[in-house]
Amino acid sequence: MNKKWMGSLLLLLTAMLWGFCFVVQRSGMEYVGPFTFGASRFLLGALALLPLALRPMEAGKRKKSFLAGLPCGVLLFLGSSLQQLGLQTTSAGKAGFLTALYIVLVPLLGLLAKQRVRATVWTAAMLGAAGLYLLCAGGTSGFASGDLLLILCALMFAFHIQLVGRVAVGTDGIALSCSQSFVTAGLSAVVMLFTETPQIAPLLDCLPMILYGGIGSIAIGYTLQIVAQRHTPPAVASVMMCLESAFAALSGWIFLGEAFSVQEGTGAALMLAAALLSQF
Repeated sequence: MNKKWMGSLLLLLTAMLWGFCFVVQRSGMEYVGPFTFGASRFLLGALALLPLALRPMEAGKRKKSFLAGLPCGVLLFLGSSLQQLGLQTTSAGKAGFLTALYIVLVPLLGLLAKQRVRATVWTAAMLGAAGLYLLCAGGTSGFASGDLLLILCALMFAFHIQLVGRVAVGTDGIALSCSQSFVTAGLSAVVMLFTETPQIAPLLDCLPMILYGGIGSIAIGYTLQIVAQRHTPPAVASVMMCLESAFAALSGWIFLGEAFSVQEGTGAALMLAAALLSQF
């Protein structure tokens, strides 16, 4: 299997891990605030990666990886925080599709950076955007107050995908992922201390959500993204990762009983078609 297809498969796995995390994030906020939950899961993810990030490697490479994690972490903090806040008023399924608006934003940012985006990728992005419309504007839940936050979240993730595409080559994926997770956890903790009152008992009550959010979505998911983007252009990566929206809708339907209409199902099918088209 060539590196391109391996990268795409890793991104598909990443999308699945992230998609199912929407249910976890929404459920976790029944116990703790959004920044408490964010700080907890990103800290857990960073600590899980730390032993591997400190394994023997070139000293210069480790330093470069940890430094690259600083701006990546800032963008990740902004994107994940806006996502967590938006989930307070938006269903898990719909939040997944709004977040996946980066499928269009990443190629647009690529044009500004003078990246070459193939016609098939543009077609895939437009097809994905049509799927997003059916899921959001034409879905069962209408426009919620958190939708704007999720659109801003998509913009932050678009910047993050572009930045990761630039720094992934030449850095260690695990060290970079660990560094950005520590930055996100730290920024989330600062906001948490000013806006929320974290307590031990609620944190223990939502421990299973924090474990999945920290290990599955953060430690594994974001590391796979970084490794995969070494072999996948940002625009193509965004199309593959946008499948998290389909997994989010599916998990919201299965675990939370969220409505999933025929029209929304059609939107999900278009998203899948867009991901497949981007590979040709």
